[in-house]
Amino acid sequence: MHEADQAQAAAEAGRVDELHAVVRAARRRVARAQRRLDYVRGWQARVTGVFEALPRLTKTGSRGKLELKEGPGREARAVWLIADFCARMQAERAARGVSGRGRPPQHPLVVGVMAIAADPAAGRRSMEGLGWTALYAGVTTRTVSSSRAYSASVGATVEVERGRTCSLAEREETGLRRRRSVWDFEPLHTSPFDPEPFLGAAAAVVARLLERAVQLVDERQAVLEEQRAAVAAAEARLLDAQATVAERRREVLLLEAELDETRAGEAAVAAREARALRSRATLAVAPRLCAPVPATVAADRAVQAERDRATATVAAAYDAATRMDSFFHPPRSGLGKRFSSASRGLTQSLGFSPLRAGSTPVAGGRRPDGRGAEHNGGASRPSPTKRVSGRTSPQRPRMPEGQGCGSPAVSARSATMLWAKPLARGLAARWEFLARFLDDAADGRRTAREVARERGLRLMMIASTLGSRLSRYWTVGEVVRLVQDHGLAHRFGPRHVIAAGDAHSPLTYLATVLDRALTSDAAVVPQPSPVRAAWIAEQAAANAAAIAAVRQQRDAAAAGRAAGYAVEQQGPGTARAAAFAAARAARGPAPRPYVPPVDDPARLAAAAAELAVHRGAGPAEDDAVAWPAPAQPGGGVPYGRKEPGAR
Repeated sequence: MHEADQAQAAAEAGRVDELHAVVRAARRRVARAQRRLDYVRGWQARVTGVFEALPRLTKTGSRGKLELKEGPGREARAVWLIADFCARMQAERAARGVSGRGRPPQHPLVVGVMAIAADPAAGRRSMEGLGWTALYAGVTTRTVSSSRAYSASVGATVEVERGRTCSLAEREETGLRRRRSVWDFEPLHTSPFDPEPFLGAAAAVVARLLERAVQLVDERQAVLEEQRAAVAAAEARLLDAQATVAERRREVLLLEAELDETRAGEAAVAAREARALRSRATLAVAPRLCAPVPATVAADRAVQAERDRATATVAAAYDAATRMDSFFHPPRSGLGKRFSSASRGLTQSLGFSPLRAGSTPVAGGRRPDGRGAEHNGGASRPSPTKRVSGRTSPQRPRMPEGQGCGSPAVSARSATMLWAKPLARGLAARWEFLARFLDDAADGRRTAREVARERGLRLMMIASTLGSRLSRYWTVGEVVRLVQDHGLAHRFGPRHVIAAGDAHSPLTYLATVLDRALTSDAAVVPQPSPVRAAWIAEQAAANAAAIAAVRQQRDAAAAGRAAGYAVEQQGPGTARAAAFAAARAARGPAPRPYVPPVDDPARLAAAAAELAVHRGAGPAEDDAVAWPAPAQPGGGVPYGRKEPGAR
């Protein structure tokens, strides 16, 4: 083998080793992404269990009366723990004279994660990590630390073990690097506050945590799909390199087999291995296209069904929070307030008894949210409600649709915003120009409330742009891949979305790249899209119009030919031509003339002699005389002697 060929073969073998290392690293990333997906799925299952353990409240009768059909389960203690913390927080804020208006605090979300992570039997041993708590609650780690300290300051939790770094002996024994902090909740029967007025708010916290868990599952699933795609691409490159090496080895063995027949068998085996590796490399380029269609459709339907169930569970959680707020949050009734049988059953089912009326500064006095005509806890103006109706017991609670005309309308949650806002947050985390668009909400605004309002408005604008073009089945990874593959403005440029500052209107740019990607002929749109459906309908209409135009031209040409033929038929001699045609049709085809066979030998000989004269030959009396004599061997000119006149 030539030295250049040997160097190239060595380089190809080295590339195979490098690709082996790349594939191993990609598989480790896939395993890490799968573990994180399992973590968030376990958390989603735990939050779903808390929601399913809530008391069942059904609406019966023409006036929407709520009745308790089933008491809370064992996992529902987390809701009562959150409600107890909300009662303590409300009392502490009222003691400090803090107004209830403005941006709501994030403490209930963090305490909600701690309560769900605790033992549901007694509310102890809550040891969810700092990073995971921040991830589940959707806040920063600093917010988690401050919320834990605040919950301990109001007496809702107690830190029994502080997190620390493990010693060398502990690392060798347990394999852990750090010990997590452990928190215990105060027993509910020893709390001086009534949690029932805050059960609706606690259920709303659980609904928000469930929505966040569904969003985290979608994001982790998208990351896992990206890592699996990276592994498939790396394996495809590895198989291609291995196939190249096998083909080079086959060529070498074939050359050696031509010189040595004993290497023919080895060359045949190398040829089979090269063909097999090349076939595997070809299939690895597009595994989904090569996969069976029923299996692919079944997998897609299973993923879609799981998303539908998660979305329905989130909507049911918000509805349950609304019903619990209506059932357990009656209007103020002063110091003579009594507990209903339903409330008494709920409290006794969790192992603590209701307190005496007036023993809590929140439930015994005015309403914790400041409803009614009184001053709203330090606010600058009274509540917009101008009148207070009569006493409403929990047996016939006040419903949102039954409020008076002076009450603020309860805004319904948009089904589109329910999935579009989490998708917008995920895209803002992936694309810098959307993140900068949200961060610019602080420009020109002084207070945090104005910044939060502007940021929410901008997030809603992004969600509206996505909601009019996508559907609730899309994930962040699918949108990013579709835009990067088919929605970029520069066809041969870098494969990334524009950097920060390059777009004058991020919303217009987002709409443009989405429309371009969704209306691309080469794009494979994985989920339903109204833009894609409209584009397909337009393409079908255009094709139908083109086919109709071709048919119309063909019909017009046929009509023109028919008209020309009719004009020709109406000219002079039409009747005569028609009569001759009718006569020919009646007579049928003309018979062939009969030629009798010739049997006279004298006549045949005379005809042959005449034919020979016409051809320039003599009389053909005998066939042997007519044909010339063939040349015989040795009858030619001797070697070296030229014929006369030859050159």
